[in-house]
Amino acid sequence: MTTIGVVHATPMSLTALVGPLARWLPGAAVRNVLDDSLLVELQQHGCVTPALERRLERLVTYLLSEPVDALQFACSGFAPVVDRLSAALDIPVRTPDGALYRQLADGPMRRIGLVATVPTALDSAEQRLRALLADRGGPTAVWTVAVPEALPMAQAGDQSALAATLAAAIRPWREDGVEGVAFVQYSLAPVADSVSQRTGLAVATGPDAAARDLAIALARPGRGDSEHASTVPKEQDHT
Repeated sequence: MTTIGVVHATPMSLTALVGPLARWLPGAAVRNVLDDSLLVELQQHGCVTPALERRLERLVTYLLSEPVDALQFACSGFAPVVDRLSAALDIPVRTPDGALYRQLADGPMRRIGLVATVPTALDSAEQRLRALLADRGGPTAVWTVAVPEALPMAQAGDQSALAATLAAAIRPWREDGVEGVAFVQYSLAPVADSVSQRTGLAVATGPDAAARDLAIALARPGRGDSEHASTVPKEQDHT
């Protein structure tokens, strides 16, 4: 049986990954580890400190104490650490939103909006997406918006209020010709369909892209591949 190890920094990402993993990797076992103080400290410091990095490494060591076939991180703020860890492991190791950014860069949209509730997560997402777009050479314009007032709604599980607040924040983008948006935090994924219906904009999410990418990587011979070398094919929208 395939086993996926997932590192979480908030309980909200636990539920966000359940559906996509079941859809793209049916029958796979999922082993989750959670340290919900990581995100709090990341927000306090504004960056990944050496102490936070050591704690992440200990979580990974714990996950790998039993065999896993792939390792998925579910907090976008720690993506730079994941890049370093992946070089030392012979299994697929995935950043939270690497697959999402490749999906956007390789897709047909040329006017993309990024949405987050935590400004530090948004800054990191924009930098990584723009770097990938530069490598691809595509003429893509990127809009961003941080909606911090939506964070308590996500934490409380108030999906109706969360969807309404996010929709209000991005609806003006339609006048700018934005073709679609991406939620760069896993905690926002559960309301993707609702926000899409409210705004008429396509909404892509990290959990769905990540689960699809893991399924592709695990079906490929030689599983210890580099995330940056893989590509995500265009296909039907599952967000």
